[in-house]
Amino acid sequence: MPKTHRIILSSDDREYLTKVVSRASEQTRAHILLLGDEGRSTGGWTDADIAEVLGVNIERVRYVRCSFARKGLAAMVPTRPHRQLSPKDNEALKSIACERPPVGRFWTSQTLADELVSRGIVPEVSKETVWRALKNVDTPFLCRRPRNAQSRKEMP
Repeated sequence: MPKTHRIILSSDDREYLTKVVSRASEQTRAHILLLGDEGRSTGGWTDADIAEVLGVNIERVRYVRCSFARKGLAAMVPTRPHRQLSPKDNEALKSIACERPPVGRFWTSQTLADELVSRGIVPEVSKETVWRALKNVDTPFLCRRPRNAQSRKEMP
């Protein structure tokens, strides 16, 4: 199958990608672009060859090649950066999680995330970030029931 998007890297791009190869989150994309670089003396590899050598799906190779064709090295930047709470925000979260929740409710990762935003502590935060921050914290009002808690109690 012929290549639909060509990759020709400048020497600066090639140097940057070589450095990136050592970072795990961007490593596969960098390998794909380096192997597909047609500016090298050996020419670029085909999508099928790249997929086989790297052990990835050929669609992944095509996606990275197409992203590079549209965005250049900006395609290397992760689309969703990993967010962590600052130590101050983390302490506020723990404090809220130890408070008594609204009547008839219990704290979940989503309700705690909503509470952090409504109190103006952070402009936005995901429930996954809240979960990561609290996964090893013992809080009295946090809902940590197993999904089938009721059925497990009834089993002999």
